[in-house]
Amino acid sequence: MFALLLLTAAGFYAALIAYFAVGFRRVRRASVPEIEAESLPTVSVVVAARNEARTIEACVRSILANAYPPGRLEVIVVDDGSTDGTADRVERLRASGARLRLLRLRGARAGGGKRAALDAGIAQARGEIILTTDADCTVGPGWVGAMAACFTPETGFVAGPVRYRPGPTLFGRFQALEFLALIATGAGGIGMGRPNMCNGANVAYRRALAARFRDPQDGRSPASDEVLAQRLARETSWRVRFCAAPAALVETEPVLDVQAFWAQRRRWAGTGPRYPRRRLVAAILGVYAFYVLLLGGLAAAFAVPGLWGPVLAALGLKVGAEVALLWPACRHFGQPWLFRYYLPELPFQILYVVLVGVGAAVARPAWKGRPAFR
Repeated sequence: MFALLLLTAAGFYAALIAYFAVGFRRVRRASVPEIEAESLPTVSVVVAARNEARTIEACVRSILANAYPPGRLEVIVVDDGSTDGTADRVERLRASGARLRLLRLRGARAGGGKRAALDAGIAQARGEIILTTDADCTVGPGWVGAMAACFTPETGFVAGPVRYRPGPTLFGRFQALEFLALIATGAGGIGMGRPNMCNGANVAYRRALAARFRDPQDGRSPASDEVLAQRLARETSWRVRFCAAPAALVETEPVLDVQAFWAQRRRWAGTGPRYPRRRLVAAILGVYAFYVLLLGGLAAAFAVPGLWGPVLAALGLKVGAEVALLWPACRHFGQPWLFRYYLPELPFQILYVVLVGVGAAVARPAWKGRPAFR
């Protein structure tokens, strides 16, 4: 009975990943329309920051270095009660004449978490398009233009690629590889017309749509950008797109230690139950069930040798489907050398997925010492 459950779950998982691989191929081959400079939309880049004095200056400078038509770009940094001088660094840049606005959240206005900080910045934005990245990220000089060019008349939301600068450590390279898999999975879902996930370090959407989906009770926007994308695709005729152009790439650093990694992945996992599509939530639970069965099978096979056949078959299905998604992702996002770490990372990935699922269920995810969701 266990072997049948394991193989059924493995078949479901492999089919799902293959589905995303097809969608990822579609977005890679999609063309980005060329738009004349005078037709480009006005864009407000909003960055939420809390205690990011080490990285905020590089982030803001990289955004300001973008070659975008004058008068069509503004940058808003929302300082969510930082205590390390983050706001002072932004203020110095602003005083130097940069196209930059600083919004300080203090007292009762601070402490609402990242989503609330972004909401505060969006409320002050003047652009037709809201474009967000994180305070520990850097962008290329064509980032704003590449993301904005994806907004055809029927497009309401655009997700973009994010990759890690993994550095020399094995831990960093494992994270970079798995992160590419997550980005490719999100891109694949969008390519198939079923948005599932995206990374808030690189998303853009029409400002009017952000207001449309606010909670009428408290005025808050959806819990995450991916929830907004899912609702747009499900409840409206607006199109959700993925911008696979190299110029749209955003870079950031992986976390430095296991504790930070654990907190980050619990926060990400905590978003899943908030998804509005029940089928998507069911699919996530199905994936998690497969990982639990696979880990249990690997442990039990040492005591019950007859389980090795089903366990190895399940592993084969998992590996085959993931290679079809991950190898093209590594190549497309300029990190083909990362693929060599796939098999060494595999046992750790299986273990951590199971543990993170448990952790997200029993503890409340946090962002910068504040609740991640309200």
